[in-house]
Amino acid sequence: MRIHEEKNNKFISVLCIIICIWIGVGALQVPITAEAAENLSISKTSMTIQVGIQKTLKIKGTKEKVFWSSENQEIATVDADGVVRGMEAGTTRIFAKVGGNTYTCTVKVQKRQIRVLLKTTGYGSIFHSTITVTSTKKFTISNGKETKTYNAKQKVTIKPNSSLFGKGTKLTIAAKDSGKIQITSISRSQGKPSYRGKIEVNVVKGKGMTLINQLQLEQYLYSVVSSEMSSSFSKEALKAQAVTARSFAYSHLESAQYKAYNADLDDSTGFQVYNNLAETASTQTAVKETINQVLKSENEIINTYYYSTSSGQSATPEEVWGGSTEEKYYQRKIQNKDGKEKNLSTESAFKNFWADKNLVTFDSNSEWYRWQTTISKTNLQKQINSKLSAYSSNGSKSVLVKQSNGTYKGVKITNIGSLKKISICERAKSGMAKGILITGSKATVKVLNATYIRYMLAPVSSKLEKQNGSIVSKMSILPSSFFYVANEKDSKGNVCFTVYGAGYGHGVGMSQNGANQMAKEGYDYKDIMHHYFQNITLSHIAE
Repeated sequence: MRIHEEKNNKFISVLCIIICIWIGVGALQVPITAEAAENLSISKTSMTIQVGIQKTLKIKGTKEKVFWSSENQEIATVDADGVVRGMEAGTTRIFAKVGGNTYTCTVKVQKRQIRVLLKTTGYGSIFHSTITVTSTKKFTISNGKETKTYNAKQKVTIKPNSSLFGKGTKLTIAAKDSGKIQITSISRSQGKPSYRGKIEVNVVKGKGMTLINQLQLEQYLYSVVSSEMSSSFSKEALKAQAVTARSFAYSHLESAQYKAYNADLDDSTGFQVYNNLAETASTQTAVKETINQVLKSENEIINTYYYSTSSGQSATPEEVWGGSTEEKYYQRKIQNKDGKEKNLSTESAFKNFWADKNLVTFDSNSEWYRWQTTISKTNLQKQINSKLSAYSSNGSKSVLVKQSNGTYKGVKITNIGSLKKISICERAKSGMAKGILITGSKATVKVLNATYIRYMLAPVSSKLEKQNGSIVSKMSILPSSFFYVANEKDSKGNVCFTVYGAGYGHGVGMSQNGANQMAKEGYDYKDIMHHYFQNITLSHIAE
């Protein structure tokens, strides 16, 4: 009998719980009265956002819990707080349910835009004195109040005082029917460059005009990849370049350097080269097959570095540029599948590394892997004096002159006298020369800036021989900071200096030639990314 009573009690308890849950759910679903519903509204019934951008929707007039959902999460997602994120280009609807009523916002997601400052020929300046434009299709020039239409191939020359500006200082140039705008007053390696998107011209009083190319970021990458990496490289290498370049671009959107000009970056090596060489089918494919993929760390897009050719061991940002918060993304290691590190901070260690024929790395077959150049004393002495005059100053931390008491001080210097010796005074563990000591009859100078060193010892007046025997002349900068110097004499007994170097570029991040070799050996672009960058994830821009 007691057993039956216990069973009945359990049954009653369960029944009570079910009734309570039913009552609670019913309470949640009680519709808001018609009068109350009239006071409710969604903050926006339609909005436009770009891929990777987020905006917040709210329901006004209630403190009730709102249930948010997206009609198509591949286009836009929404979280429990009404935060909408653009995922891919397209249109979808966001729904908000509250008190039995549903509210809708139509969301249009556009492809992300980027604004690129176009420099003059030779990348000398962002200011143009004269701009000449044309287009492959009909195009328009607008000052905001008046718009003029021009025929395809018709050339228009613009100067700061041009009547086209009207009473304003800004022009917008756009081609019709997906045509491209050509700037014939600029020369690049491809000739006269043409641009997707639109061109904006702004008058800057007393300086000239700025040219800004606004276009879809993914289309911008078509010409970055082709300008930064050979289009003949393996597909997986080009895809790795696309992801690296995209990450770099996103990390520099709204960069402080060009905020005053309402631009994100420029088209030179100061950021990443854009449209120096025209886009190709292979670079377009690489961008499309990695669309919206970037490298992240703790949900932040990292600033990705890359360069032409490794010396055989990579460097860290701190070694090249000083203190950096990005060290955790990069590491010093031999560029092969083993990836071990060698301490090359001594002269003997680096010289042995340079001459080691048994060490095989991903860059070993590159023409820039090893190189050398011999510069006469007369030419190098003249070049050093010229650069010291430009680089030295009172209080400088990069150019230090030896004082009578043996200490070094940053002072202005223009002449070292007769050049006697050049040696490495500081070398990083990666092997790069961080400082050189220049001994002259009148002064002894330390140079502690990698860029200054590369320009100071540049083979401007001599020939440089690459490891494949090919010759390059009149280089304005030393290929890399991975080198040592031999103080020698030429066949006539004249003093000369031979620079024995390795690699091309700063040495931080992804080696482009190394990436191509990895692709040839069967690595895919994801493998390549994880070899060159540490503590990262390959993610969609909006994730």
